[in-house]
Amino acid sequence: MTDFTLSETRHPEVASAKSFLFNPMCCRQIRTEQEFQQFDTIYYKKSKTYASKTYQAQSKPFVFYRYQQPDVWYGGFILNTEKDFRYFSSFPADKTRQLLEQYALNEKDLVEICCLWTNVHQVSGLMRIWLYSILFYKTLQTGKSRILAGSFHKRRQKMQLQVVDQPLYEELTIIGGQEGIFRAYYTTRLRFLLNSCKVVGKALYSFLLRSF
Repeated sequence: MTDFTLSETRHPEVASAKSFLFNPMCCRQIRTEQEFQQFDTIYYKKSKTYASKTYQAQSKPFVFYRYQQPDVWYGGFILNTEKDFRYFSSFPADKTRQLLEQYALNEKDLVEICCLWTNVHQVSGLMRIWLYSILFYKTLQTGKSRILAGSFHKRRQKMQLQVVDQPLYEELTIIGGQEGIFRAYYTTRLRFLLNSCKVVGKALYSFLLRSF
C-alpha cells in the first residue's frame, strides 16, 4: 500500500471534476498471461520486487484504467485468499504455523493485500481517493475476517498502519526477489472497515478544503 496524502500536483486531464465524471477511473481483474507479465513489469520498475505470473494466477490481480482508455493502467493491486501467502513465502512451515497460532489467524479466513502501485503523477487527489475506496471495497468483498498487509518501505509501512493496524512480524526476509527488513501487519474485518472509512473521510475532507 502507498501514500494516502493528497498530492499538490494538478494535471489538466485528471484534476477536473469533468474528467472524473465523463472519463471515470474503473477497476477490473486481469486474467491473461500477457496482462500478468505487464503487471509484473510495471510493479518491478516501481518497487524492485516481482509479482510473478504464478502468484497472480492463483490470486486476484486488479488494475485501474480510464473508461475511454482501457489499455492504459494507472494503478494496480493483488488480493490473495489462497494458502500460498506471499507474506509467509520465505518462512518454513513450522514458523508460519507458529505465527498463525500466536495471532489466532486461520489460513482459510485470510486475505492479503499486496503489490499495490499507482502512477501518482497521473492521478489527481480526487482520483486517488476513489482508487483507495475501490481497494478497500474489493478487500471487504472477499468476506475474509482477517486482512494482511506489509512492505519493505518505511513510508508505506506508516501508511498501512492507518488501515491494517496490528503488527504481525518484522523480519529480515526475501519476498518477490527483494531482500530486506519486511514489516507485516494484520487487522480484523471490522477494524479494517472503520479505519478505511476514517482514512477516506479525512482525505475527502482535505480535498474539499483545498478545492473551495
